[in-house]
Amino acid sequence: MKVEYDIEKEMKKIQKKSDKVLKNYLNIYGLENILSDTLVQIDSKPFDILAKNFENYVNEYNEKYPVGEFEIGSLRDKFPILKYSLILEENLKVKLLYAFNLTDVIIYEHFSSIMVFFIAILAIKDHSDDKFSDEKIFGLTNKVMMLLDDFDQDSSLSSVDEDFFKGLKGVKWDKKASKLFEKILSVQFDILSLTITEVFSNIRKISGNYRFTLTMLAACSAVNRGSDRMEYEDVICAFRTFYKLLDADIDDLIR
Repeated sequence: MKVEYDIEKEMKKIQKKSDKVLKNYLNIYGLENILSDTLVQIDSKPFDILAKNFENYVNEYNEKYPVGEFEIGSLRDKFPILKYSLILEENLKVKLLYAFNLTDVIIYEHFSSIMVFFIAILAIKDHSDDKFSDEKIFGLTNKVMMLLDDFDQDSSLSSVDEDFFKGLKGVKWDKKASKLFEKILSVQFDILSLTITEVFSNIRKISGNYRFTLTMLAACSAVNRGSDRMEYEDVICAFRTFYKLLDADIDDLIR
């Protein structure tokens, strides 16, 4: 069963919301482009495919990397990024102990969410038999975490290391930047709702993945700047990277 929308009418509402965000944050460099990029996702084929096939991508991830695989498998020796990512588990244990807001820190689930997102991107862009090879998945993860929206500019780079993940572990939101992040997400989720029209859809899971993926990208931006705060520029960088990945050619992703 599907929900019927008057797309033109709904888009006018979303445009109005977007205009209000821009009006309230006029001095944020790059925001106008990000909001424009968000609105045009209504006509984006990759955005549509990603949303409608999200459950398949989650299953691909769980099948390839079952629970516990990163801790006991040989993959963590071949790809140190997996070993170091476990540093983020400490944040989850601490936050559960003190019942703090989990959105305030980077936890392991942010890393797993971004991995699901990258598997989805490869599924959309790569039609080869080895599209889900570990080399491609972790190679793309490493490139984007280090280069963000410049992921297509350089392939000769070192791997994210222990210090990088320790930096992620300590990153927190600037309150004002967090509010802007939520406002852009709200516009994006409105577009997502027009894309996923099934009543019993997994839209909450999809939006949750988008939130965690974008938060992880913002955190990586902050660490790359040498900061322990996710600020306005990191929010802009995260969304710019997200949309650039959706529009990228496969050669830009895996070279």
